[in-house]
Amino acid sequence: MSIGIVASLMLSLVVVWCIAAPFFEPALTQGGAQDAFGVVGSLRDSKERALRSLKDLELDYSMGKVSKDDFEESKGVLSLEVARILEELQRQEATRA
Repeated sequence: MSIGIVASLMLSLVVVWCIAAPFFEPALTQGGAQDAFGVVGSLRDSKERALRSLKDLELDYSMGKVSKDDFEESKGVLSLEVARILEELQRQEATRA
């Protein structure tokens, strides 16, 4: 198996984990409903994980561990995820204000 395939599989797992992790974190509850601070905190954690994944991807690309095509595809996926998280974070903070 080539290094590019292994790196792509690992990056795909990281992306799936970043997307799915907030759904499996314990919710901060009050009266059975998730508290707005818990949602915002979870979104901030997800944002940090996605940004960290982008930095790791850029480092791997600069070291030659990831091909240009894999880098561009993965960067696009992660960038969209960061944008989605930022949009939702902005919406939650506006609702809370």
